[in-house]
Amino acid sequence: MAELLSNKPEDQSVKQFCLDNNLTEARYYYWRRRLSGTDNEQNSTGFIAVKVNRSLSFGNPVATLEFPTGVRLAIYDPIILPNLKALL
Repeated sequence: MAELLSNKPEDQSVKQFCLDNNLTEARYYYWRRRLSGTDNEQNSTGFIAVKVNRSLSFGNPVATLEFPTGVRLAIYDPIILPNLKALL
């Protein structure tokens, strides 16, 4: 969502952006607030945006975590424990 919102042209209205991207305006403002850090709830949940470079994955993952939200985290060999701990 962070990448999508960051690609909004400055001269495009929020209404048109939402229509083009199949978003409601309420959802747009919710995510803009969450990602900007102005939402107090963000600080208590520890939410951070993570940009994934899909071209770095090789072969089959050694483990896949699926969160209740539907987000999947695939873990590839070699496993770097400090990095894994930071993600969880």
